[in-house]
Amino acid sequence: MDIHELNREIEDCTRCRLHESRTKVICGEGNLKADIMLIAQAPGEKEDAEGVMFIGPPGKVLDQLLDQARIPKDGY
Repeated sequence: MDIHELNREIEDCTRCRLHESRTKVICGEGNLKADIMLIAQAPGEKEDAEGVMFIGPPGKVLDQLLDQARIPKDGY
């Protein structure tokens, strides 16, 4: 399965109750050959509204941690 097929499956998923209240589906993105993969438990309110992962308050902490580790955000 490639990333596009996976994202389509995520968009259609009803396996948990999250589909009942979500506004947007947030699919995988980024470099498929990256050395690091970040997986979130569930999107927060801001992520759900925007359809982008790691943009709420926890995303700001993640950005700081990546900066401190000198890991470019576009590299994961």
